This record gives sequence, structure tokens and C-alpha cells, in this order.
Amino acid sequence: MEIEKIESLEQASQNINMDITASENINKNDKNPEEAREFASNKEVGAYSGDYHGAFSLEKFANAGSLYYTHEDAKGFMDYLSIFNPRNFWYKDRNVKIWAYYEQYDNWRDTYGMDAVKTIYHSGHGGMTGSGKFYIPLGGSWGGLGTTAWSDQMKLGNEQARYIFWSTCLSLRVTGGHSPIRTWSSQPNPGFRMIFGYNTISYDNPNYGKYFWQEWNNNKSFSTAFMDASWSISHRPSTS
Repeated sequence: MEIEKIESLEQASQNINMDITASENINKNDKNPEEAREFASNKEVGAYSGDYHGAFSLEKFANAGSLYYTHEDAKGFMDYLSIFNPRNFWYKDRNVKIWAYYEQYDNWRDTYGMDAVKTIYHSGHGGMTGSGKFYIPLGGSWGGLGTTAWSDQMKLGNEQARYIFWSTCLSLRVTGGHSPIRTWSSQPNPGFRMIFGYNTISYDNPNYGKYFWQEWNNNKSFSTAFMDASWSISHRPSTS
């Protein structure tokens, strides 16, 4: 049976309670990623900085159950883009930490982070609170900010990001009183053109990223390609 990319509601609530204080009290004077040795020990990170694409994928989490196919998911997405340009980065598991998602370091050295590339792909768990805050469990703690990144602390698109893919559950809810505008407007996100995600659960499946480009190469729009790629795996999830 395929695994849904979200913990149980009880587990999700526990994660929220553990990290809510950290998410609302960001210390702007924290160490930068280099001082924290984020890159010195990560052999997967190269020096290329064409700013075309990058990815984060998690199968092992600091405070969530394991997934099994997110690395394949991210690889399938990047394989097509890499035909044309190398990636800036690909962070996995314990190397996926909060600095890469928040404004201070999300375009670190004009190379690393969510806002450092035009097209960014994140594959892992995801959830949403009743107040519309999207959150993603990460692979480890950094700077005392916990192991969960929150949408209301992200400011994406004011630097490089233009196309943002959340291969997770519940990043773009449109039912139950939710809306992507409410979720993603608490911080101004002034530059991105499109954001892709799910109103519902998604599955731990290796083919989301690969299928997206297969569908797009059939002369479909980005939004239709995203929906059809998901439906190639299951009709249960609802894209947004």
C-alpha cells in the first residue's frame, strides 16, 4: 500500500506544538550556513550557480515517519531539466534544514536555497494547520529554529524563484475555508509566477516529477501537466 505524505493528525499536532515557538521567534543573528558546516560536509553540493533549478527531498526526518521514494521523485523532475542546464543543488534528508526556506539565507551565496533558483522542487511530508499555515518536517535542526519550516515565515520569489513545486500533501488547500492566497500571502511573495501543490494528500511515489515533464511534452500547459501527472498515479489526490 502506498504511503501518504503526511503523519496522522495526532502526530502532526505534536510536531506543531514542538516547533511553534521556534517558528514565531526567528533569531536574525544566527550563524550562517557556512559556519554551521552545511556545505563543507555535503559532497552532493556542487559549485555550479546557473540558478536554473534545484531540489530538496526527504526520506528520513528528524520528527516524522520515513518515506521511501522522494529521492526518486526529485531525481525524475530534475533529470529532464538537467538535459539543458545543471542543477545548483540537491539536498537530501539530514542536510535539509530550515535556513534554506527562510528569507535570511534562502538565496545563500546566490546559489543555495529555495529562492536561489528559478525552478525549485521539494518532495517530502507536508501538512496544514486549521489557520491555513502550511508546514514541512525537515531532516534536522539548525540555529535553534526547530525541525519544521512554516509558510508564514517564507518569503519566496523576491530573488530567483519563479516556479515552486511542493510534492507534498496539503500545500495548496482550497476547501474547508482554506485558500492558497491566505496560506501564501502572510509574507509578501512578490516574484514567483506559479506554485504547484495539493489540496489533499499525495502519495509516496517515485514518478510525480518524471511524469510531469512527460505530460508537459505532450503540449499541455504547466497546470494541466501537473494534474495529469498526478492522475497517472492516482485519481484520489486533488491538485491545486
